[in-house]
Amino acid sequence: MKIKFPKLATVATILIATVIAIAAFDRNDGTGVLKVNFLNVGQGDSSLIILPTNDRIMIDTGNDYGVLSSVSERLPFYDSTIDYLILTHPDLDHVGMYRSISQEFNLKRIIISSIHDFTKVIEINSIRPQIATMKSSSTLILSDKRLESISLQNISFFNTISNENSNSIVTILNYAGFSFVFTGDIDVEAERDLISRGNMYINGKVILKVAHHGSKTSSSEAFLKKLAPEYCILSVGRNNKYGHPDEEVLSRLKRHCKNILNTSTEGDIEFKVDAGRLKVVTDNKNSL
Repeated sequence: MKIKFPKLATVATILIATVIAIAAFDRNDGTGVLKVNFLNVGQGDSSLIILPTNDRIMIDTGNDYGVLSSVSERLPFYDSTIDYLILTHPDLDHVGMYRSISQEFNLKRIIISSIHDFTKVIEINSIRPQIATMKSSSTLILSDKRLESISLQNISFFNTISNENSNSIVTILNYAGFSFVFTGDIDVEAERDLISRGNMYINGKVILKVAHHGSKTSSSEAFLKKLAPEYCILSVGRNNKYGHPDEEVLSRLKRHCKNILNTSTEGDIEFKVDAGRLKVVTDNKNSL
């Protein structure tokens, strides 16, 4: 299978995972800044990654119009390009703002899983933006071979639509001694599969976007113990009807995670990696 993007793309096949590796060279010889933003979209998920090369990767859109201003604030007025939008699964709290994002910004490429039905969200046959539909048995590698300092792995495990949450695309970004893990809404079964099959390429201190907004179906003891996160990010709405995050999950996070941040109290949360140093700034002006 070949999926062609301009000036990019190698596609190979493996047995059990969908893996996307994006490796980018740094224009400043390794001294550039990586910015990872966990956006406050209420009861939903959305993250914006700005690479040292100034390429932009968005993971999910949330279902709250506030995401438009959050993204706009982080992009210059003269360049509204989003290079990649990864849609983890078609739940509205993850993809509900897709149309608004596609209208407001210059969206170039979308990456989705063929396991899910996205026809209510996007026009699969549309020419722009370009759409890569990944199968669970395929690997897409986008790379600049001059320096592989950044990698993203997108992994789907179960070739069935019976459990959309389990089949959420998981994204792992490694850069300069830090690993950002975006888990979508995966459940305990997917977590177990993820760590048992050895597909997680972790290369540094872990910043974990907690799965399924802190639901009791996710964030198992074994998964958290394996990752031993430096930071855990909960993307939830204030006083949400689901009771997220679950109290038992919070107890496990406190045992295994050094720092826990919550978008419902902190607002947007930005991580900056600069010359091997990590800085965290929250929307309420906390600096950690």
